[in-house]
Amino acid sequence: MFDEKPSPEDMQRFDQGDAFCPHCGGEVSDLADICPHCGLFMHGGATRRSPADQWFRQRWIILMVILLALLLSGLISFLAFLKP
Repeated sequence: MFDEKPSPEDMQRFDQGDAFCPHCGGEVSDLADICPHCGLFMHGGATRRSPADQWFRQRWIILMVILLALLLSGLISFLAFLKP
């Protein structure tokens, strides 16, 4: 009979190390389907970024959008001031 399951060597070769659950931030294997910490299915898969990195990245993007909006509104105000 033909066995189609991956061998332990294959599992080690394809396992890229630990990742993080997108729901609770717990450390999980990148091959896990269910988080052992919160028990939720990881439909989108595990993420390589730690929860702290994700939090910082989200705040950084929000800060950049706010700064861009302020610069744009300042430029519009300045151009309106220069208009005779």
